[in-house]
Parts: sequence; C-alpha cells; structure tokens
Amino acid sequence: MTPARAALIVKIASFGMLGFSLFMGLAPFSSINAPVIFAFDVMDWPLDGSPAAFDRHHQWFLAFSSSFLAGFSLLFIFVVCPALARGDERTRKVALYVLAVWFMMDNVGSIAAGVPVNALWNGLFILPFAIPLMTMQTYSD
Repeated sequence: MTPARAALIVKIASFGMLGFSLFMGLAPFSSINAPVIFAFDVMDWPLDGSPAAFDRHHQWFLAFSSSFLAGFSLLFIFVVCPALARGDERTRKVALYVLAVWFMMDNVGSIAAGVPVNALWNGLFILPFAIPLMTMQTYSD
C-alpha cells in the first residue's frame, strides 16, 4: 500500500476514534448519557439493561479515558498521519507498537473484568489501523 493511501485510511480511522471518544465523553453528564449507557449494554452483549446507570466513578473514569482517547486520536491525525504519508518507517513502527500495547492491555483487562466480548470489538477496531500500517511501503531515514 502506498504511504499516501495508508495515511488516508489511518486518518479516517482516527477521525472515527475521535468521534467515539467524544461520544463516550457524554458519560459524565447524567441528563444526556443514556446513549452511552445503551452502547455499553450493546458492547457487553446480550442486551440485559446493564448498566442501568453510571455511578460517579464510572462517569469520572469515562471522563478522563475519553479525553485521553481524543488526544490520542488528534496525535494520530496531526502527527502520525503526515509522517506516514511521507513513508516514515520509524513512525510506522512506533504506531504499531502503540496499537499493540493498547490491544494487549485492553484485551487482558477486559477478559479479567469478565467482558471477553470486548476483545472482538477491539479486533474490529484495530483493523483499519493495523492493515495499512503493516502493508504500507516505507522509506528509512
């Protein structure tokens, strides 16, 4: 895959990740977080009405984790993708390492928390990042 195409696909995926983070950022606001609560129920199939609401600890956790994810998305959009478009091998490798660490930690933690289905969601989520990063042509420094 050409560097320009890989950068474009990763950028589109990063905008999707930014949208997801902004959506999850609604969690602390009890008056408007019903869609996020429903999304948690869908992601932890089967639909069973759980959670019925977020307590303040869930709201707090989702506030800071969604903000980290938003920052991560912007870093990919404004730093990683331009470097990928230039065919930068170091950036490609670092991006793969970052994704691998996230993937492993999130999957192990999700399984330990009793939500192994999240590993499936993570597998789908990582594909538009991993495929272009693993197949793009690069140029060493």
